[in-house]
Amino acid sequence: MRHSTLLSPFTFLLASLIAFLPSSSATRLIESSSLNPCQANSSFSASLFNVVFTPDNNTLSFNIVGVSSISGNVTAELLVIAYGYTALRETLDPCSASLNLGGLCPMNTGQINIQSNINIPSSVINQVPGIAYSVPDLDGKVQIYINDTDTGKAVACVEAELSNGKTVDQKGVGWATAVIAGLALLASAITSGLGHSNTAAH
Repeated sequence: MRHSTLLSPFTFLLASLIAFLPSSSATRLIESSSLNPCQANSSFSASLFNVVFTPDNNTLSFNIVGVSSISGNVTAELLVIAYGYTALRETLDPCSASLNLGGLCPMNTGQINIQSNINIPSSVINQVPGIAYSVPDLDGKVQIYINDTDTGKAVACVEAELSNGKTVDQKGVGWATAVIAGLALLASAITSGLGHSNTAAH
């Protein structure tokens, strides 16, 4: 009985700390803010790249400023890769009315500014596992191959690292881990001490 009486304040303290830890954002998202070439002599580069995918409202929002040396009609092959596994492969036609990518239909040399929101079908969203929105330090990237419509040849390839905003390096996660580990050690030491004193008393 003595054990439970002494340990109950620690249990209460632990429960209180967990209750006051900063909770994660309720908004599920996957985002990227950097774009890199993924083939030699890529004919497209970006100076601004902000993309946010929010599955709860079926929206892919993006703001891209880039320079292109590509001229003519193209298609874009989109690959989403997570932990080395290709989770999604889609071919997009920039001339499709549903995509609203007028700056890419046809593609012209020079500076390109693209700012738009695309409605993503639920059938595509359902292919993304739910854990992708919550696992810390997501290991994922998206690759986009820009293919010449006439030849089918890739004239550019760009890739972006993906993030869901969750990381084990966040202050809240670090402090929570330290506090819980410290309390566990303290409770273990007290329990061990009580065990020895009870044994000595007998």
